[in-house]
Amino acid sequence: AAAAAAAAAEAAAKKKAEEDAEAAKKKAEEEAKKQAEEEAAARKKKEEEAKRAQEEADRRAREEAEKQAKLEEQRRKREEERLRMRWLGAPVPKGVDGPMTMGGSYDMKVAFSMLDKKRRGYLDRRQARNLCRCAGWILPDPQLDLMLDGALGTVAKMLGTGNTRPSDPNKTFTLDELCDILEKNTKGSNGSQKEVKEAAARFAASNAQIRRTKLQEVITDAPDFNEGDVEVLLQMVGLARASDMDCDNLTTKFLNAVCSPPTIFEAHKQREKELSASASNPLSLYRSARVG
Repeated sequence: AAAAAAAAAEAAAKKKAEEDAEAAKKKAEEEAKKQAEEEAAARKKKEEEAKRAQEEADRRAREEAEKQAKLEEQRRKREEERLRMRWLGAPVPKGVDGPMTMGGSYDMKVAFSMLDKKRRGYLDRRQARNLCRCAGWILPDPQLDLMLDGALGTVAKMLGTGNTRPSDPNKTFTLDELCDILEKNTKGSNGSQKEVKEAAARFAASNAQIRRTKLQEVITDAPDFNEGDVEVLLQMVGLARASDMDCDNLTTKFLNAVCSPPTIFEAHKQREKELSASASNPLSLYRSARVG
């Protein structure tokens, strides 16, 4: 009986130990599962917080970029306005009515960019003369060379324009250098309407009118002009269909166009007008179409 009781007690104790072990195992599994769930929740929360933080950082970066872009645009506009305020245009030729327009430093910057086709950052002497023409100067090349060399008004008076030579034919000019030169000469002399009319009369052999073919010959004699350019010039002054032109009227129109060049829109409207007026004349239509 004692042995049986001992065996029963031992069996009960073993069963209880197994139950306790099973309960402990189950509890440990539940705690592990709970811990894993808590860690997953914490990880998800952390990822969401990181995502929100990144989205906030991106939003702030976009706002800062937009702010900087606006500031840069404002700075650019202020710079353009400052450039426009710096007047570099040539003096109005004597005898010509009306002001000189499109002579701000911004206009010169645009002209410089158009002339500097290779984007070298400088112009050679011939190109520099052309920039002076863009500013409204109508002086002959020798006098423009004097101006570019800083000697206009001094050496010119002593030697005369016919005996002058560029101090350095291969000299180059940056935009800043040319703007300074133009600004120093805004109060100088830029020829006169009388001189231009006298020159036109010489080309016309002292006649009151000059033939279109003669004008083309004179203008295309310059290396930078061709017959198409002559068409554009005559179109700009409303003489696209003229064959014989009054010298005084032609020079007056040319000088007015020098002082107040037509805008692209005005030039386009003038071309439409010329094309419309010459629609019944095939030859005139062809001549005007070459402008395009």
